[in-house]
Amino acid sequence: KNLLVYFSLGNSYVDNHRGLFYKDYSEVKQISVSLKKFEEAFQGTRFEGVCLEGVMEAYFGMPLISNKEREVLRLNEVEFFFDNLSKISSHDGIKKWLLEVKNIPTSASYQWLLAKHEEGFISVNTLINLTETSKKPLIRQVAAVQITKNTHALDDKMPLWRILMYYLMYETGLPFPRQSDLEVFYHGDHDPEGLRIADKLKTRFSNVKLYGYDLDLNMSSLSEETISIKRLKQLEKIESKELTPLANEMKKVGKAAYEEAMMDMLFSSHINIVE
Repeated sequence: KNLLVYFSLGNSYVDNHRGLFYKDYSEVKQISVSLKKFEEAFQGTRFEGVCLEGVMEAYFGMPLISNKEREVLRLNEVEFFFDNLSKISSHDGIKKWLLEVKNIPTSASYQWLLAKHEEGFISVNTLINLTETSKKPLIRQVAAVQITKNTHALDDKMPLWRILMYYLMYETGLPFPRQSDLEVFYHGDHDPEGLRIADKLKTRFSNVKLYGYDLDLNMSSLSEETISIKRLKQLEKIESKELTPLANEMKKVGKAAYEEAMMDMLFSSHINIVE
């Protein structure tokens, strides 16, 4: 093996290495020497015949491997990783995608999956099966809760969302979508602050559709919390005509409704999407 040994040289070691290799290392801070050259330098000294590789393996408690061997091990780990992901998935489309990704190490999908988001990948497999059987568009928060019990699991930049986007790129042949390319379905709390957020999103982004902001869902999910007059005044700033009926009802009733209480209703097929 033509392995290299690296030394960071302090002043106390310079003379020793200069004598061993017959070179002046006083102007350098680090040198690299092959094991073969190191052992050759021992010839004619009392250390002649010492296997330096064996000494270093005993010292570090692990075998020394060459860069070539290290690369073989890495490729074996990659093969094992993708094979495991393929076994996890029951989705034919994902299996084909994995095979393609495994053969393109420079792709973003390859690099992302090797970050070992196995948990997220299992969820993606479930999500794709879920969307194929769903009769209506599936909003992110609802899908996230169904799969992971975490409403933020499909937020932008989360592993689950990222992996899903990479898979959809493969399926559609489209580039990674920008936010403006997506049709975004949004749902939030039915309180003044929540309606203000929905209002700002709706007025600012043309690709946003509000999901589950109808009066029936609101009335069936009301909490016991009374909204203060100060908070209710925020509703006067609502601009979206789609939210006006709910805002007016909230002023009258003075009660809030929160996402946690709406989830069962959101899963059903009759909740309206506000165009």
